[in-house]
Order: sequence, then structure tokens, then C-alpha cells
Amino acid sequence: MLNPEYLEEDSYTLFRRIMNAIEGSYLISNLEPTSTGHFPACSFAMSSSNENQVIAQLNWIKERLLAPTDPQLHNHLEKFDIPLPLFGIRWLRLLFGREFPLQDLLVLWDAIFADNKSFDLVNYIVVAMLVAIRNILLTSDYTASLTNLMRYPTTVDISNIIEYALHLKNPKRYKAPSKFYFTRNSAVIDGRNNFCKNH
Repeated sequence: MLNPEYLEEDSYTLFRRIMNAIEGSYLISNLEPTSTGHFPACSFAMSSSNENQVIAQLNWIKERLLAPTDPQLHNHLEKFDIPLPLFGIRWLRLLFGREFPLQDLLVLWDAIFADNKSFDLVNYIVVAMLVAIRNILLTSDYTASLTNLMRYPTTVDISNIIEYALHLKNPKRYKAPSKFYFTRNSAVIDGRNNFCKNH
């Protein structure tokens, strides 16, 4: 590694390991080519079915991680019928590549790659990203909520996202950030609690 003469080989090795870890985000079952050899347009069912691993993963994140961490936010998304796959498929498939500026993204990827080979930190990053903008979401209607999820706010501190994700994954090893700002002029998460009430 880090030998300029093998930059292309190293890049391929890293790419292969990344794709092996997130392969499930791209697998689609029960999709057959037509008689002309083309694949039909695919519309994903927003259900708990196992038609696609990434949808199953996002449903698991919603029910097993988000619901116990922030029931109010979970219920808000349920009330507006905003399923995580609607925005989360892109988050996971691109490893958050369109949600953050490049410098923040590199820091986030470093945290994901350093955590372990399975990349399971991404599950907790999804929850941390949602909790980070909970005040915006809870005070928004359907359209505004969806807009903020599809175009994630750039005011969120990536270091706090990572710290909170690590804390959610292993609270005994990692402390919650002392101040987890949702965005400018918003409430903060007290490090002693999972989340705080609206002010």
C-alpha cells in the first residue's frame, strides 16, 4: 500500500473490498430479462419483503435502531408514510456520497473503513443522520420533511454524526457527543440522553 507504482492495483483492491461489503445494496431478486435481453424498469416495493437486501436492511434500521433511539421521530416518519428506502437506498448505495461535501465525506469514509470490514457502522450513521435533523423533521410537513431527507442539510457537523453513530453502536466504549447539534439555531442532544425533547 501507498507505493505510487501500485496505485492502480491498490485502488482496485480497495474498490473490490468496498463493493464486497455493500454488495447487498445492489442485489435484486426475481428480476428476469425480457425476450430482447433488456431488464425491465424496476419499482421497489416499500415493504418488509426480501425482494432487495437494502430494503430489508433499511427496514431493520428503522425498527431495531431508530424506533428505540427516537420513538417520536420514528412515529413522525410513520405518520407521513415516509419509508426509509425512499431516501435511504441512495444513502447506503453511495455510502452517503451525495449527502455531504467531499471533505466531510472523506472523514466519514475513514470512520466506516476503520470500524470493521462489514461496514455495519453505516446502519448507525443512518440513525445519527436522522436524529441530527429531528427538530427540522418534527416541525415540517410531508413535503418539507422529504426535501430535507432527499437533500440533507449541509449544516450538520460530520464529527458529531460519527461520534453519535459510534455511541449508538457501542455505548460502553464511546460516549455520546456532549452537544449534538441538529443544525443551526436548533436544540442539542444532551450527552447523557439518547435525544432531547423539543424546546
